[in-house]
Amino acid sequence: MTFYLIPLFALLSPWYMPSPWLETDPLEQARAKIVEAEYFAYQTTSHWPNMAGIVETTIIQSAFFQNEENFLGYDFILASERYDVIYHEGVQKIAWHNWAHPETFQILEPSDFANQIAFEDAVNAGSWHKFSLKRLPFKDLGYSHDTVLENTTYRVYVMEHEPTELGYITREYVNLDPVTLLIDRYDRIVYDPQGRIDQHVRLLFADQQFSSEAQPFNYQPPAGYQTAYGQIEREIEPIRIGQMAPRFDAQDLEGNIINLAHYQGKRMMLFFSTLTCGYCKQSLDYMNEDGYEFRDDVVWLYLNPQDSKDMLLKAQERLEVPFPVVPVPKAVGEAFGVVSYPTFIEINGQGQVTQLQGGFSTEFLDNYRAE
Repeated sequence: MTFYLIPLFALLSPWYMPSPWLETDPLEQARAKIVEAEYFAYQTTSHWPNMAGIVETTIIQSAFFQNEENFLGYDFILASERYDVIYHEGVQKIAWHNWAHPETFQILEPSDFANQIAFEDAVNAGSWHKFSLKRLPFKDLGYSHDTVLENTTYRVYVMEHEPTELGYITREYVNLDPVTLLIDRYDRIVYDPQGRIDQHVRLLFADQQFSSEAQPFNYQPPAGYQTAYGQIEREIEPIRIGQMAPRFDAQDLEGNIINLAHYQGKRMMLFFSTLTCGYCKQSLDYMNEDGYEFRDDVVWLYLNPQDSKDMLLKAQERLEVPFPVVPVPKAVGEAFGVVSYPTFIEINGQGQVTQLQGGFSTEFLDNYRAE
Protein backbone atom coordinates (compact mmCIF):
# COMPACT_ATOMS: atom_id res chain seq x y z
CA MET A 1 0.00 0.00 0.00
CA THR A 2 1.40 3.41 -0.95
CA PHE A 3 0.23 6.98 -0.78
CA TYR A 4 1.71 10.38 -1.48
CA LEU A 5 3.47 12.32 1.24
CA ILE A 6 1.37 15.11 2.71
CA PRO A 7 2.77 18.37 4.07
CA LEU A 8 4.17 18.52 7.60
CA PHE A 9 1.35 18.55 10.16
CA ALA A 10 2.40 21.83 11.66
CA LEU A 11 5.18 24.38 11.56
CA LEU A 12 7.45 23.11 14.31
CA SER A 13 9.76 25.52 16.05
CA PRO A 14 13.41 24.42 16.29
CA TRP A 15 13.51 26.05 19.73
CA TYR A 16 12.38 23.98 22.66
CA MET A 17 12.61 23.92 26.42
CA PRO A 18 14.47 21.03 28.04
CA SER A 19 12.15 18.57 29.74
CA PRO A 20 12.19 19.10 33.52
CA TRP A 21 12.41 15.29 33.94
CA LEU A 22 10.37 15.25 37.12
CA GLU A 23 8.09 12.43 38.23
CA THR A 24 5.11 14.65 37.39
CA ASP A 25 6.39 15.37 33.86
CA PRO A 26 4.08 13.55 31.39
CA LEU A 27 7.06 12.39 29.32
CA GLU A 28 8.69 10.77 32.35
CA GLN A 29 5.38 9.18 33.31
CA ALA A 30 4.98 7.82 29.77
CA ARG A 31 8.56 6.49 29.85
CA ALA A 32 8.00 4.78 33.21
CA LYS A 33 4.80 3.22 31.92
CA ILE A 34 6.67 1.68 28.98
CA VAL A 35 9.83 0.67 30.83
CA GLU A 36 8.19 -0.79 33.92
CA ALA A 37 5.50 -2.89 32.23
CA GLU A 38 6.17 -6.62 32.40
CA TYR A 39 4.45 -6.90 29.02
CA PHE A 40 4.04 -4.11 26.48
CA ALA A 41 2.48 -4.50 23.02
CA TYR A 42 1.24 -2.19 20.27
CA GLN A 43 0.81 -1.73 16.55
CA THR A 44 2.97 0.61 14.47
CA THR A 45 1.95 2.02 11.11
CA SER A 46 5.14 3.19 9.41
CA HIS A 47 5.04 5.78 6.62
CA TRP A 48 8.50 5.77 5.03
CA PRO A 49 9.12 7.85 1.87
CA ASN A 50 11.44 7.00 -0.98
CA MET A 51 13.06 9.49 -3.35
CA ALA A 52 10.04 9.32 -5.65
CA GLY A 53 8.06 11.08 -2.95
CA ILE A 54 5.91 7.98 -2.56
CA VAL A 55 5.48 6.69 0.96
CA GLU A 56 5.72 2.97 1.66
CA THR A 57 3.33 1.92 4.41
CA THR A 58 4.21 -0.99 6.69
CA ILE A 59 2.31 -2.36 9.68
CA ILE A 60 4.36 -3.85 12.51
CA GLN A 61 2.97 -5.77 15.49
CA SER A 62 5.35 -5.33 18.44
CA ALA A 63 5.46 -7.13 21.77
CA PHE A 64 8.05 -6.72 24.56
CA PHE A 65 8.54 -9.10 27.49
CA GLN A 66 10.60 -8.09 30.52
CA ASN A 67 13.67 -10.28 30.94
CA GLU A 68 16.41 -8.89 33.18
CA GLU A 69 18.74 -11.74 32.27
CA ASN A 70 19.66 -10.42 28.83
CA PHE A 71 21.53 -7.28 27.81
CA LEU A 72 18.38 -5.43 26.70
CA GLY A 73 16.35 -6.16 29.81
CA TYR A 74 13.57 -7.55 27.62
CA ASP A 75 12.76 -10.02 24.83
CA PHE A 76 10.69 -8.99 21.81
CA ILE A 77 8.64 -10.03 18.80
CA LEU A 78 8.39 -7.61 15.87
CA ALA A 79 6.16 -8.99 13.14
CA SER A 80 5.48 -7.51 9.69
CA GLU A 81 4.45 -8.67 6.23
CA ARG A 82 8.05 -8.80 5.00
CA TYR A 83 9.74 -10.40 7.98
CA ASP A 84 9.48 -11.10 11.71
CA VAL A 85 12.33 -10.38 14.13
CA ILE A 86 12.41 -12.31 17.42
CA TYR A 87 14.84 -11.93 20.30
CA HIS A 88 14.46 -14.52 23.08
CA GLU A 89 16.78 -16.28 25.52
CA GLY A 90 19.88 -14.62 24.06
CA VAL A 91 19.18 -15.70 20.47
CA GLN A 92 17.91 -13.62 17.54
CA LYS A 93 15.64 -15.24 14.98
CA ILE A 94 14.36 -13.78 11.73
CA ALA A 95 11.48 -15.23 9.75
CA TRP A 96 12.01 -13.93 6.22
CA HIS A 97 8.61 -13.99 4.50
CA ASN A 98 9.03 -12.23 1.14
CA TRP A 99 12.18 -10.19 1.73
CA ALA A 100 15.95 -10.86 1.36
CA HIS A 101 15.79 -14.66 1.94
CA PRO A 102 12.18 -15.71 1.24
CA GLU A 103 10.64 -18.48 3.35
CA THR A 104 13.75 -18.84 5.51
CA PHE A 105 13.86 -19.01 9.31
CA GLN A 106 17.27 -17.69 10.36
CA ILE A 107 18.78 -18.34 13.80
CA LEU A 108 21.61 -16.10 15.02
CA GLU A 109 23.60 -16.68 18.20
CA PRO A 110 26.47 -14.65 19.72
CA SER A 111 28.93 -17.29 18.49
CA ASP A 112 28.02 -16.34 14.92
CA PHE A 113 29.62 -12.92 15.44
CA ALA A 114 33.16 -11.72 16.17
CA ASN A 115 32.21 -10.96 19.78
CA GLN A 116 29.27 -10.26 22.08
CA ILE A 117 29.31 -6.54 21.28
CA ALA A 118 28.97 -7.26 17.55
CA PHE A 119 26.00 -9.52 18.28
CA GLU A 120 24.33 -6.87 20.47
CA ASP A 121 24.91 -4.24 17.76
CA ALA A 122 23.17 -6.51 15.25
CA VAL A 123 20.18 -6.99 17.57
CA ASN A 124 19.90 -3.20 18.05
CA ALA A 125 20.39 -2.31 14.39
CA GLY A 126 17.06 -3.50 12.98
CA SER A 127 14.81 -0.62 11.92
CA TRP A 128 11.66 -1.76 13.73
CA HIS A 129 13.57 -2.27 16.97
CA LYS A 130 15.62 0.91 16.53
CA PHE A 131 12.46 2.99 16.06
CA SER A 132 10.35 1.22 18.67
CA LEU A 133 8.80 2.97 21.66
CA LYS A 134 11.24 1.02 23.84
CA ARG A 135 14.18 2.78 22.17
CA LEU A 136 12.98 6.39 22.22
CA PRO A 137 15.70 8.84 23.40
CA PHE A 138 13.54 10.06 26.30
CA LYS A 139 16.23 11.99 28.16
CA ASP A 140 17.31 13.83 25.00
CA LEU A 141 13.79 15.03 24.17
CA GLY A 142 12.78 18.55 25.14
CA TYR A 143 9.32 20.11 25.26
CA SER A 144 8.55 22.24 22.17
CA HIS A 145 4.86 23.15 22.07
CA ASP A 146 1.30 21.87 22.24
CA THR A 147 -0.67 20.98 19.13
CA VAL A 148 -4.19 19.72 18.42
CA LEU A 149 -4.70 16.75 16.11
CA GLU A 150 -8.12 15.09 15.61
CA ASN A 151 -9.55 16.84 18.67
CA THR A 152 -6.71 15.65 20.92
CA THR A 153 -4.23 18.06 22.48
CA TYR A 154 -0.69 16.71 22.36
CA ARG A 155 2.52 17.80 23.98
CA VAL A 156 5.23 17.81 21.31
CA TYR A 157 8.80 16.96 22.32
CA VAL A 158 11.79 17.34 20.01
CA MET A 159 15.40 16.23 19.75
CA GLU A 160 17.75 17.90 17.26
CA HIS A 161 20.88 16.21 15.92
CA GLU A 162 24.12 17.92 14.99
CA PRO A 163 24.20 19.13 11.35
CA THR A 164 25.99 16.88 8.86
CA GLU A 165 29.01 17.97 6.86
CA LEU A 166 26.68 19.32 4.15
CA GLY A 167 24.36 21.10 6.57
CA TYR A 168 21.52 18.54 6.77
CA ILE A 169 19.70 18.59 10.11
CA THR A 170 17.64 15.74 11.59
CA ARG A 171 14.94 16.39 14.17
CA GLU A 172 12.89 13.77 15.99
CA TYR A 173 9.39 14.72 17.19
CA VAL A 174 7.22 12.83 19.66
CA ASN A 175 3.51 13.50 20.22
CA LEU A 176 2.40 12.65 23.75
CA ASP A 177 -1.20 12.66 24.99
CA PRO A 178 -0.84 14.04 28.56
CA VAL A 179 -4.22 12.60 29.57
CA THR A 180 -3.64 8.96 28.59
CA LEU A 181 0.18 9.24 28.89
CA LEU A 182 0.44 7.46 25.53
CA ILE A 183 2.86 8.36 22.75
CA ASP A 184 0.72 8.22 19.63
CA ARG A 185 3.11 9.52 16.99
CA TYR A 186 6.80 9.84 16.11
CA ASP A 187 8.21 11.94 13.25
CA ARG A 188 11.80 11.89 12.03
CA ILE A 189 12.41 14.79 9.65
CA VAL A 190 15.58 15.55 7.72
CA TYR A 191 15.96 19.16 6.56
CA ASP A 192 18.30 20.18 3.75
CA PRO A 193 20.68 23.16 4.14
CA GLN A 194 17.92 25.51 2.88
CA GLY A 195 15.52 24.31 5.57
CA ARG A 196 13.34 22.30 3.18
CA ILE A 197 12.10 18.84 4.15
CA ASP A 198 14.35 16.24 2.53
CA GLN A 199 12.79 13.18 4.20
CA HIS A 200 9.85 12.74 6.57
CA VAL A 201 9.39 9.38 8.30
CA ARG A 202 6.19 9.07 10.34
CA LEU A 203 5.25 6.29 12.78
CA LEU A 204 1.76 6.04 14.26
CA PHE A 205 1.24 3.92 17.38
CA ALA A 206 -2.07 2.26 18.26
CA ASP A 207 -3.61 -0.48 20.41
CA GLN A 208 -1.06 -0.03 23.19
CA GLN A 209 -1.36 -2.70 25.88
CA PHE A 210 0.40 -2.73 29.24
CA SER A 211 0.46 -5.48 31.84
CA SER A 212 2.09 -5.60 35.25
CA GLU A 213 2.03 -9.40 35.03
CA ALA A 214 4.45 -11.45 32.97
CA GLN A 215 2.95 -12.94 29.82
CA PRO A 216 4.08 -16.16 28.12
CA PHE A 217 6.48 -15.69 25.21
CA ASN A 218 4.70 -17.39 22.35
CA TYR A 219 6.01 -17.32 18.80
CA GLN A 220 5.47 -20.13 16.31
CA PRO A 221 7.81 -20.21 13.30
CA PRO A 222 5.95 -20.23 9.97
CA ALA A 223 5.24 -23.68 8.58
CA GLY A 224 7.17 -24.86 5.54
CA TYR A 225 10.16 -22.52 5.89
CA GLN A 226 13.75 -23.75 5.65
CA THR A 227 15.98 -23.13 8.68
CA ALA A 228 19.33 -21.38 8.31
CA TYR A 229 21.84 -21.22 11.17
CA GLY A 230 24.23 -18.28 11.47
CA GLN A 231 25.00 -15.68 8.84
CA ILE A 232 23.46 -16.25 5.43
CA GLU A 233 26.31 -15.75 3.02
CA ARG A 234 25.65 -13.61 0.00
CA GLU A 235 26.97 -15.28 -3.12
CA ILE A 236 28.11 -12.00 -4.65
CA GLU A 237 31.76 -11.67 -5.52
CA PRO A 238 33.13 -8.14 -5.11
CA ILE A 239 34.47 -6.59 -8.29
CA ARG A 240 38.10 -5.51 -8.17
CA ILE A 241 40.18 -2.79 -9.76
CA GLY A 242 41.75 -4.13 -12.94
CA GLN A 243 38.88 -6.50 -13.75
CA MET A 244 36.99 -6.17 -16.99
CA ALA A 245 33.54 -4.65 -16.41
CA PRO A 246 30.65 -7.08 -17.00
CA ARG A 247 28.65 -6.44 -20.17
CA PHE A 248 24.92 -5.76 -20.06
CA ASP A 249 22.12 -4.42 -22.27
CA ALA A 250 19.46 -2.07 -20.92
CA GLN A 251 17.31 0.93 -21.81
CA ASP A 252 17.37 4.29 -20.07
CA LEU A 253 14.11 6.04 -19.17
CA GLU A 254 14.16 7.83 -22.54
CA GLY A 255 14.21 4.52 -24.40
CA ASN A 256 17.86 4.72 -25.47
CA ILE A 257 19.80 1.45 -25.65
CA ILE A 258 22.61 1.27 -23.09
CA ASN A 259 25.48 -1.11 -23.80
CA LEU A 260 29.00 -0.61 -22.43
CA ALA A 261 30.40 -1.65 -25.81
CA HIS A 262 28.95 1.57 -27.24
CA TYR A 263 31.19 3.55 -24.89
CA GLN A 264 34.44 1.86 -25.87
CA GLY A 265 37.31 4.32 -25.68
CA LYS A 266 35.46 6.53 -23.17
CA ARG A 267 35.96 6.88 -19.45
CA MET A 268 32.76 6.04 -17.58
CA MET A 269 31.28 6.31 -14.07
CA LEU A 270 28.52 3.93 -13.03
CA PHE A 271 26.51 5.29 -10.09
CA PHE A 272 24.56 2.42 -8.48
CA SER A 273 21.65 3.76 -6.44
CA THR A 274 18.20 3.01 -5.02
CA LEU A 275 15.21 5.22 -4.23
CA THR A 276 15.29 4.48 -0.50
CA CYS A 277 18.99 5.29 -0.09
CA GLY A 278 19.50 8.56 1.81
CA TYR A 279 23.21 8.81 0.99
CA CYS A 280 22.38 8.34 -2.71
CA LYS A 281 20.07 11.36 -2.44
CA GLN A 282 22.78 13.38 -0.72
CA SER A 283 25.21 12.45 -3.51
CA LEU A 284 22.74 13.71 -6.12
CA ASP A 285 22.08 16.89 -4.11
CA TYR A 286 25.81 17.57 -3.99
CA MET A 287 26.20 17.08 -7.74
CA ASN A 288 23.22 19.39 -8.36
CA GLU A 289 24.64 22.22 -6.26
CA ASP A 290 25.35 25.52 -7.99
CA GLY A 291 28.94 25.52 -9.15
CA TYR A 292 29.28 21.76 -9.55
CA GLU A 293 30.05 21.01 -13.19
CA PHE A 294 31.06 17.60 -14.50
CA ARG A 295 34.33 16.92 -16.26
CA ASP A 296 33.67 16.46 -19.96
CA ASP A 297 35.92 13.39 -20.24
CA VAL A 298 33.73 11.13 -18.06
CA VAL A 299 30.35 9.66 -19.09
CA TRP A 300 27.99 9.08 -16.14
CA LEU A 301 25.15 6.57 -15.84
CA TYR A 302 22.68 6.14 -12.96
CA LEU A 303 21.99 2.40 -12.57
CA ASN A 304 19.21 1.15 -10.28
CA PRO A 305 18.94 -2.64 -9.79
CA GLN A 306 16.35 -2.45 -6.99
CA ASP A 307 13.41 -0.31 -8.12
CA SER A 308 11.02 -0.87 -11.03
CA LYS A 309 10.98 1.20 -14.19
CA ASP A 310 7.52 2.53 -13.26
CA MET A 311 8.79 3.69 -9.87
CA LEU A 312 11.80 5.39 -11.48
CA LEU A 313 9.55 7.15 -13.98
CA LYS A 314 7.48 8.54 -11.09
CA ALA A 315 10.66 9.60 -9.31
CA GLN A 316 12.41 11.09 -12.33
CA GLU A 317 11.35 14.71 -11.81
CA ARG A 318 12.12 14.69 -8.09
CA LEU A 319 15.42 12.86 -8.48
CA GLU A 320 17.06 15.50 -10.66
CA VAL A 321 19.65 13.07 -12.00
CA PRO A 322 21.88 15.06 -14.39
CA PHE A 323 22.70 12.01 -16.54
CA PRO A 324 20.82 8.99 -17.97
CA VAL A 325 18.73 6.94 -15.53
CA VAL A 326 18.89 3.22 -16.30
CA PRO A 327 16.74 0.59 -14.56
CA VAL A 328 18.69 -2.68 -14.63
CA PRO A 329 17.97 -6.20 -13.35
CA LYS A 330 19.30 -7.20 -9.92
CA ALA A 331 21.69 -9.52 -11.75
CA VAL A 332 23.54 -6.50 -13.12
CA GLY A 333 24.17 -5.13 -9.64
CA GLU A 334 25.33 -8.59 -8.52
CA ALA A 335 27.63 -8.91 -11.54
CA PHE A 336 29.33 -5.66 -10.47
CA GLY A 337 29.57 -6.90 -6.86
CA VAL A 338 27.21 -4.22 -5.52
CA VAL A 339 25.94 -5.04 -2.02
CA SER A 340 25.37 -1.50 -0.67
CA TYR A 341 24.42 1.91 -1.97
CA PRO A 342 25.60 4.24 -3.30
CA THR A 343 28.40 2.46 -5.13
CA PHE A 344 30.50 4.28 -7.73
CA ILE A 345 32.49 2.25 -10.28
CA GLU A 346 34.77 3.94 -12.80
CA ILE A 347 35.62 2.15 -16.05
CA ASN A 348 38.38 3.19 -18.46
CA GLY A 349 38.20 3.23 -22.25
CA GLN A 350 39.36 -0.38 -22.44
CA GLY A 351 36.50 -1.58 -20.21
CA GLN A 352 38.58 -2.12 -17.06
CA VAL A 353 37.50 -1.09 -13.57
CA THR A 354 39.80 1.71 -12.41
CA GLN A 355 38.08 3.21 -9.33
CA LEU A 356 35.68 1.96 -6.65
CA GLN A 357 33.84 4.02 -4.04
CA GLY A 358 31.25 2.83 -1.56
CA GLY A 359 29.15 5.49 0.17
CA PHE A 360 28.73 9.24 -0.19
CA SER A 361 31.98 11.22 -0.23
CA THR A 362 32.36 14.86 -1.28
CA GLU A 363 36.12 14.29 -1.64
CA PHE A 364 35.50 11.47 -4.13
CA LEU A 365 32.90 13.42 -6.12
CA ASP A 366 35.18 16.46 -6.28
CA ASN A 367 37.59 14.39 -8.38
CA TYR A 368 35.01 14.52 -11.17
CA ARG A 369 34.35 18.25 -11.13
CA ALA A 370 35.40 20.39 -14.05
CA GLU A 371 38.52 22.36 -13.18
